[in-house]
Amino acid sequence: MIARFFVDRPIFATVISLVIVWTAWDIFKDSLNILLEGLPKGLRLAEVTSGIRGVPGVIDVHDLHVWNLGAEERALSCHVLIEDVPPSASESILRDVLFPLLRKAVNYYLHFLEPGTDGKLHLPATFSPEYGGNSRDCNYDLMLLTWGCRTLLESAELLGIDDELAPRWSEVLAKRVAYPTDANGFMIGADIPFAKSHRHYSHLLWFYPLYQLDVTTSTTNRDALVRSLNHWLGFSSAKQGYTFTGSGSMYAILGNGNQAHTQLITLLDKYVQPNTMYKEAGPVIETPLSGAQTIHDMVLQSWGGTIRVFDGESRSPMGASTAWTSSRSASTWARVPNTMTTKSSA
Repeated sequence: MIARFFVDRPIFATVISLVIVWTAWDIFKDSLNILLEGLPKGLRLAEVTSGIRGVPGVIDVHDLHVWNLGAEERALSCHVLIEDVPPSASESILRDVLFPLLRKAVNYYLHFLEPGTDGKLHLPATFSPEYGGNSRDCNYDLMLLTWGCRTLLESAELLGIDDELAPRWSEVLAKRVAYPTDANGFMIGADIPFAKSHRHYSHLLWFYPLYQLDVTTSTTNRDALVRSLNHWLGFSSAKQGYTFTGSGSMYAILGNGNQAHTQLITLLDKYVQPNTMYKEAGPVIETPLSGAQTIHDMVLQSWGGTIRVFDGESRSPMGASTAWTSSRSASTWARVPNTMTTKSSA
């Protein structure tokens, strides 16, 4: 019996090996598909294409790519051709699409607000993207909440909507805790100072791109931004191309076109590849798009009720920019200093 057992052992080993291979084959295929960033299992590109084409306003879709990032993560890229949207459709888009969407997002935030002993409304610990650590009164979330409430109130007034949540939005703007700051400018949150290199500006959204604090008429706000900007850029180890596109736009809004130009040149010289491609840990699309926005901000800006033309232009031969303020009654053009664009009134 013992001798027969040893003779038969290779057969048992082979059978067991085949069973293991058979049961693990699907796991191996799925893992290989993820490593090769292949098409997600069970997904048909024709169905995705058909679904996108079925969205109202979409004319066509091409160059569709879908791939695996992980067991539960997918990525998609494509070119979508949409119908021209006339300016006359802006109000219906705001009423039917944007206002309801923003209302839901802000309402989610409202459930987390808590009154403090100081009489202010506070947020519990939340996360500032990529920086690490949770902090009470995180600037990232406070800024988004402030922008959301203000935008909803302005949109409701424009659309003639008497929303039942409007008093709550106004209360948030009146009682929200001040943005946490220290000697170096804006912090990550009440519990976390900005104290290490960070590739992007999640703690500075109030200024760009949300424009919630005016730096053109308020010396206090301007000084706070300059301190925060200098402190952020003072750390170097985690800088990436996105650091220079974001800071470039901020310098353009400050009216410092030469420094905005320097930030863009650094992006091109240090981070963009000879084949014009850009990558960090892998290919990323947000930095090239942000760089295009930086150029746009140097040429044309629109915020705070004012359209600013060439306000962030580098080495302007005329040494000045033009601002245009629009109201329901009149529009006025005015020449103003390049470092400080102000509104003009009719």
